Amino acid sequence: MFIARDKAWMNWKENVCFIASEVLYMLSWYSIRFQKNKILPLLQKVESVSKPFEALKIDILVGIVFCSYFVFFPLVLTTASDKEFRMTYTLYFMYGFDYGSDAFKDVYVFVKLISMMSFIPFCIFTVLMLYLVISFYLSLSLEEFKRAIVISSSQEFVNSLPTLTKKYDRILNVLREFQDTFSLTSFFLCLGHIAVSFTTISFLLLFPNFVDAMVLFERLYVFLTSTISIISLFYIGGQIPVKMAGIRATFYAKMVAITPGMLDAESQARLDILNKLVDLPEIILSGSDIIFYTKTNIFGTLGSFVTYSLLLLQFKHEDIPNGNDERAN
Repeated sequence: MFIARDKAWMNWKENVCFIASEVLYMLSWYSIRFQKNKILPLLQKVESVSKPFEALKIDILVGIVFCSYFVFFPLVLTTASDKEFRMTYTLYFMYGFDYGSDAFKDVYVFVKLISMMSFIPFCIFTVLMLYLVISFYLSLSLEEFKRAIVISSSQEFVNSLPTLTKKYDRILNVLREFQDTFSLTSFFLCLGHIAVSFTTISFLLLFPNFVDAMVLFERLYVFLTSTISIISLFYIGGQIPVKMAGIRATFYAKMVAITPGMLDAESQARLDILNKLVDLPEIILSGSDIIFYTKTNIFGTLGSFVTYSLLLLQFKHEDIPNGNDERAN
């Protein structure tokens, strides 16, 4: 209720949605924090089944995102905004109260701005970055395993069965550990980003009177970062079950080319073991399971988003508290 005291800022329902998204973000942060002792061993195991991490590229990406959150975004909001916009932000961050000197307000708003709009999103990005890096390199290891099957002849495939079985078993063990560590985290991340995206588009569609240049910049910035994060979660995380399904199809295609005379009793036993490993269900993290990486589900989600937007546009302004009406009253 305190957040809604500034009626010229936004509808209280939107504040509730943003609070819900922040709660989901915090749940994702604390869910991975409780797993912190598993992260370093997991990264080492990922490197053991894939190629070494490209640390320079990862550092550059983290640096770009850090500058975006802690330099670019706060700098634009504090320097390019007018006095009325800064006063609105001050009332918003002070929960509708007005006390203290101007210097105190400036320091208070700056600290709140950095913590809410920069520090928390950067912490969430750190979790997302860990998830994406591990997903990407595990997808590479699955792709390399599939390529090893494809390029080998039938006899080479039979001869390499012990190596292939051992390698795929190691990859599956790392995938299971990855699933245990990040499944709940990715679920909360997806829900948080979805909540932010839908709340932002709701504000832009339902409260056009409040959307000046600075508000539009702020909301589009939040919307784009959330949308990019969602796409990254679905696409990169969703590659793992897709690669596993591809390995299964490649394995069965290779089995068809094997003649009975190529297999002795030991090779047949190893082939059966690898067959059982390949036939295991695809490993899907909870976040990726929200929208499994298929065209049908992706288009279904996009359709839901468009339908939601059109539904908002059909609302009549007299049914929704309008900022101008509230100020008039």
